[in-house]
Amino acid sequence: MVNVLFVCSGNHCRSPMAEAWFQHLCRQAGVSEEVVAVGSAGTGAMHGSPANASVVAVLAAEGIDIAAFRGRQINDRLVEEATLIVVMAQSQREYIAWLWPEAEDRLVNLLDFVGEEDDVPDPLGGTEADFATCLQNMKPALTALLSHLHSHYLGKGHDSP
Repeated sequence: MVNVLFVCSGNHCRSPMAEAWFQHLCRQAGVSEEVVAVGSAGTGAMHGSPANASVVAVLAAEGIDIAAFRGRQINDRLVEEATLIVVMAQSQREYIAWLWPEAEDRLVNLLDFVGEEDDVPDPLGGTEADFATCLQNMKPALTALLSHLHSHYLGKGHDSP
């Protein structure tokens, strides 16, 4: 099994959006949850907090319901279980590498998958349109991540297309 963990700061904006959209992409591609597990966490999350209301609305417009989502703080178990830890910002990558140096080779910035050496801008404090733009900006990288999983982790014998 491949375990992808998306990480942002509070686990209520970017990483839940990435998690939900990536799960959607996996379902569309016929990749089951038994083959690719997807989750998210925050470097400073309040455990149990819901996703931002704008995130819920933007994803609902895409046909994805995350009203039941609850945030969580990154921890030893999540890091240990993750095949890839996909961060939204360089500062999160540095923080995780500092706390869990053994995970450094599994850390990647989301936008690296589309050749951008930049952070995913945080829409927190913005309008619902800012959240929609954030999701639209992440979509190509999330699609490229799925292609990366197919070429590097999912081989024959898995239920990949």
